Amino acid sequence: YYSAFLLYNQEVKAIFMKKNLWISILDFFAPKRCYFCQKLGDAVCGECLNKQNFSVKILTRQAKHRATRDFYLSDREGVLRKLVDDMKFSNHQENYQVLAQILAQALVKNQMIQRNRPKIILIPAPTSEKHLRQRGFGHTEAISQELARILELRTQSIITRKTNFVQHGASAKVRKSQAAQSYELSGELDPEAIYCVFDDIRTTGSTLDAISGILLENGAQEVWNIYLMQQQI
Repeated sequence: YYSAFLLYNQEVKAIFMKKNLWISILDFFAPKRCYFCQKLGDAVCGECLNKQNFSVKILTRQAKHRATRDFYLSDREGVLRKLVDDMKFSNHQENYQVLAQILAQALVKNQMIQRNRPKIILIPAPTSEKHLRQRGFGHTEAISQELARILELRTQSIITRKTNFVQHGASAKVRKSQAAQSYELSGELDPEAIYCVFDDIRTTGSTLDAISGILLENGAQEVWNIYLMQQQI
């Protein structure tokens, strides 16, 4: 098992190095432009980043086995959608940083988040092995780590995958069935903490519901969800 683990890590590192070389070549011939104003430079220039006035939307629910609150920015559309899609499908790995900054700017304005920051622990929905190989990094883990750094939150990767199903293209029924069997807890929980499960996009909610259910079944007293966008279906 250890040898297989080392081999897998070497493969991921090799893919990551190849992707970084390719990104460097692309940057030389096609320099980055701001997603908002198209100015040459960063993915989102400082001026546009300061101009953004995103505020988090909140969904509340009464549920024993699901998160009681969802915090997210918008429906899956516009510049945010482009930033996420390019990060996941077009080798723009660096987009995770600006996505974390945009989300942090919105969350820091929310009184509930601000009031409970010492209690919050971010839990990233783990990226599948297939997507790790394809993209060279775990995008949910990267965004949650950067978000935790900016907002000075704790983060733990205590949810791991038992299977590596891919949700893209699956029906809501299949997603729910797969997600229910695909995750497990791999660490100790703090009963005083508020666990915030992070994912980039909520489609049917199967992943978020499965992970929050595991946390609640194992002693978590409060679970929230945080995600960037909601996919309308």
